[in-house]
Amino acid sequence: MKSCLTQTKYLLMVCLVLAGCGSSARSSTASVISAAQHRARKSVEEAVAQLSMEMVSCYKFPPKPTLTQQIVSAVGDCVRSDRLSAASSLQQSSSPQNASESESSNAQQPRTARKHSDRFQESSSSSRLAGPQSIQISLPQKVQETNWHCAPACLQMILESHGVYRTQYDLGVLMNTQEEVGTEPEDVARVASNLLYDAPVATGPDDPGYQVTRLTPYGATEEDKALFCERVIRDIQAGAPVFVQIDVANTYGPSYAHVVHEGLIYGIELDENGTLTQLHFIDPSYDQQDGQNEGRKVFTVDELWTGMINNQEPAYIW
Repeated sequence: MKSCLTQTKYLLMVCLVLAGCGSSARSSTASVISAAQHRARKSVEEAVAQLSMEMVSCYKFPPKPTLTQQIVSAVGDCVRSDRLSAASSLQQSSSPQNASESESSNAQQPRTARKHSDRFQESSSSSRLAGPQSIQISLPQKVQETNWHCAPACLQMILESHGVYRTQYDLGVLMNTQEEVGTEPEDVARVASNLLYDAPVATGPDDPGYQVTRLTPYGATEEDKALFCERVIRDIQAGAPVFVQIDVANTYGPSYAHVVHEGLIYGIELDENGTLTQLHFIDPSYDQQDGQNEGRKVFTVDELWTGMINNQEPAYIW
């Protein structure tokens, strides 16, 4: 028993050294981080990424993260946090001292002061493709780790595109995600608003943060559709993906079950008149991944709208 405890102690010490989680590593500036530490952290990151890919490829997801997965996630989060802190210290130390007052004011502007239409403009995640009528937001593909973690996986994609790393399990706890009912749209909006904008749920179109629009089950109108299209265009142009709840069978076909599922609109196609014609949709379900496009789909507006409104709980979060 004593020998086992000693080995465990040494193993934990090695993990801490490799991950760079020691207080001395966090307290030092980026300029003094050694090449050896950098290589060690890189090795840990690569190992974490490889393990994640193996978990995704087998499409077998446990109902809750195992102890091993939680340890791997914690090590990966620690590595990323330490590297982001080091990069921030380096950026601050290299900033010119003679910066103008206006630049300083903009840098210190809180996220809550920005309008809804300006959200995400500070990032480089939004890119135009074949001309001004085609826009897609760059998002990493994430696969949900349980049948009920589709909403946490969607928020995880957006957060990670902005350099914020949170596990699906942690996001699920914040969102009150449950096996029986999944995640309520209001909880998605609340957590997304807090983590992305440091703000409460938006109550108006110019407020920072996300808000929920619930539709009448099986009874949405053409006016509802027009307003949805208007909001999607505005949000994608501002670089903000839109959460949508779909019925899986009514979206992908009768071979699937009628269940409520969360995905993200991350791109749009507009015609020469500025009319929305196609939607780029990313799905976190492991049933919808393929080797070429992962979970990325392209729907006409009518196709995705049909899957949204023919639904027990139609809603979108914008």
